[in-house]
Amino acid sequence: MFTVLNAEAGLSECVRYDVCDPDFGPWMAVWIAGLVLAMLWLAVTFAATVDILTAPIGARRTLLWLVLVWILPLVGAVTWIRRPAGDI
Repeated sequence: MFTVLNAEAGLSECVRYDVCDPDFGPWMAVWIAGLVLAMLWLAVTFAATVDILTAPIGARRTLLWLVLVWILPLVGAVTWIRRPAGDI
């Protein structure tokens, strides 16, 4: 019955008739948190990638920074973004 109510009328019917899966809420929160963290990771990594590609640091250092940012995403991106401006 849960599947039928969920498919026909949406989640409001599930709550109204108290036939929801009791574990639905926590799992939905985990999925949403994972999605938010994945989007944050991609945003930081892409921002660092664009910044690295536009920095005048030479081909070898650009490649090394890109490898660092994509292999160790948060560590590499935060290290790149927090570096002193003159230390490129």
